Amino acid sequence: MTEDQRQLLRQTRLTALALLVCAAWCPPALPDIYRYQDANGDWHFTDTPPPGYSSDRVLDIAEESKGPTTDLAARLQAKFKPATPIEQATLAVVTVKNSTGEGSGFFCTSDGYILTNRHVVRPLEYGQLAEMQAAIAKQEQEVSSLEASLAQGQAKLQQMEHELASLSAMMSQSGHRSAQDGTREAYERLSESYQAGKNRVAEFERKLNFMKRHVRQARDDLDWKQTVEAVQKAFDVVLKDGTEISAFLQETGPDQDLALLKVDGYRTPFLATSANVPLPQGLRVFVIGSPLGMQDSVTSGVVTQVTPESIFTDAQMLPGNSGGPVITDKGELVGISVAKSVATGDAVSAEGFGKAIPVAAARRAFPVITRRPKAK
Repeated sequence: MTEDQRQLLRQTRLTALALLVCAAWCPPALPDIYRYQDANGDWHFTDTPPPGYSSDRVLDIAEESKGPTTDLAARLQAKFKPATPIEQATLAVVTVKNSTGEGSGFFCTSDGYILTNRHVVRPLEYGQLAEMQAAIAKQEQEVSSLEASLAQGQAKLQQMEHELASLSAMMSQSGHRSAQDGTREAYERLSESYQAGKNRVAEFERKLNFMKRHVRQARDDLDWKQTVEAVQKAFDVVLKDGTEISAFLQETGPDQDLALLKVDGYRTPFLATSANVPLPQGLRVFVIGSPLGMQDSVTSGVVTQVTPESIFTDAQMLPGNSGGPVITDKGELVGISVAKSVATGDAVSAEGFGKAIPVAAARRAFPVITRRPKAK
């Protein structure tokens, strides 16, 4: 596939995605429905106002279709019956799925607002894009190197073909039997080497073409993920009981690695963002999230350092913890998990410090969460 063809494919995908977004965000307008009873007592429904009927007889389908709020807080409370403040806090924690994987988040109001990290909903903006581009670029370099090796092998085969043609001409022109026998032996040896080399080159070319298709597909997939991520507003979130519901991106933090989602039509368990909890060094804290795909996991540690922008703890944080809450043993929210800071070259399981954004930063970034109604 040429670069022009790939560009056309990206444009086609973008157009298709735009149509899907419009379909999702621009639902068709519903007509007003009029209900009236005729002289025989039969009810009729029509989108044309009957003569003499006023607008107070109109039934708005959109209004009629609004269902009651589902009480997730009561449902999860009844199912899990939390016995400790930590277990109570886990009811509010969710797994957030994105285009490349998943992270964590938590309800911060009773009407469905969810705090998480920006890099959870926009992962390619936060390092993953550069890493994936670097990996693909490395594969493309390997392909170029292998193409050069293939060209050398093909050139050697062409040289052997010329030598075989020369030996064949010598056999037909030589008048001495002994010279013909010697030439024939050289021809047969070279022919065997040529055939073996031809088979090796053919197999090498087959594997190289497979690798090229794989690398092109990886590049196209990354372009597609970039396109999707740029416009994605809806995300699947998984509750503690495994239920999946849709949440919609409201905004992302202008300065901090934060994002705000919302689910509609639910009363949700939540962790209050209003508490001003003292954070002395050595305070025991708990990290809740879905590290490495292990949903609803809890680790603990102590606060090691606090700055105006960050809270550091020795509680274990792994990929997937990002966006989850950091709480005290009383279940009080103190921060939002961000990352694990380790020395360069250390593995993900190495000793290091977990990093969190103070809850005060979330209140500043998203004032709406401080104005929402509390649970009844």
